[in-house]
Amino acid sequence: MARLINFLFKGISKKISNRIIEDVPASKIKTRQLLEYRTIYMMRNVLNPEDLIYRRNRKFQQSIPDHAIKESDVVIGFDTSSWILAERCKLLGKKFILDVSIGHPISKEKIYEELSVLYPEWKEQIVPKKKTFIDLECREMQIADMIIVPSEFVKLTLVENGVMPEKITVNPFGTVVDQFTWTSNKKKLNEKIVFLFLGSFSARKGLPLLLDAWKELNISNAELIVAGYGKIPDAIALPRNVINKGVIAKGERQALFDSAHVFLFPSFFEGLAQVQIEAMACGLPIVGTKNSGAQELVNEGINGFVIEAGSKAQLMTAIKYFIDNPEKTNEMGKAAKKKAEQFSWDTYGKRWNSIILKETGRFILR
Repeated sequence: MARLINFLFKGISKKISNRIIEDVPASKIKTRQLLEYRTIYMMRNVLNPEDLIYRRNRKFQQSIPDHAIKESDVVIGFDTSSWILAERCKLLGKKFILDVSIGHPISKEKIYEELSVLYPEWKEQIVPKKKTFIDLECREMQIADMIIVPSEFVKLTLVENGVMPEKITVNPFGTVVDQFTWTSNKKKLNEKIVFLFLGSFSARKGLPLLLDAWKELNISNAELIVAGYGKIPDAIALPRNVINKGVIAKGERQALFDSAHVFLFPSFFEGLAQVQIEAMACGLPIVGTKNSGAQELVNEGINGFVIEAGSKAQLMTAIKYFIDNPEKTNEMGKAAKKKAEQFSWDTYGKRWNSIILKETGRFILR
């Protein structure tokens, strides 16, 4: 099917390949392939795909047969795509767990409003969510018997918007840690220490804050690499010693991490950004924010630093620390690598096992 779609609709093969899970038996997956392919195809020339995704998610939930729900001990749904499923579980008397991947949408909209004022040149990328869709997400949270979130930051945003804390459990995301490697001899310091940012080029990810901080530091003996999807606004001139690598394919990530000494991710709003774990797995100390989920990953001063989102002063202090103490990058990078090993998908799955055992009295995942 993937080969046929690639032949008929060239240009979407990369997106399709990201949806193929080779290690899971096909017999355990029930798909709605044509619905997904059509959505991907229609999204090619859409600036804001919100309505398309809503229609896809609605049709997907409606296509799930009643017997699949009735035969389940517990049903797990993902945020933004479970409002109908949650209602059906409630009617059929089944426990429903909502997996929330990012902070509460109302908190997100507040931050978006602030970013539009702080960084007007980046405003075009800050697209508000329709109230209708925010209300659907709130409904999912209201109906859910339990909510799983990836970080304490996400939990905080839910609680401040009226979700009962006792039904929220934190289970940090994992990543494919063993796909990334690190050896200390790769991290030899030459004339310049290299900092890396990898993420979408947007205000939400903190890129304009990082560029402002870098410009103000006016660093001559260091280099900043920025890489990721999107476009830096034409009105923004890159400060000196900043290199824009643009889009990086999955297979190129290891080499990109190997070229750097420190990973910077001053995001304003996340769930738990997995790119931070990838960087740590490659032996990079990280500078993240409470809002990026870095609190789950960083032992302060041991494998990185956690700063307040939006604090240019704290970001500059962290950058300057590594410039003044370059020998710390290897020491902290080694600690980062060790910490990253705690965030594999296997560990994530074991925590899910404990959650499901608590809800049903039996193990489901094997």
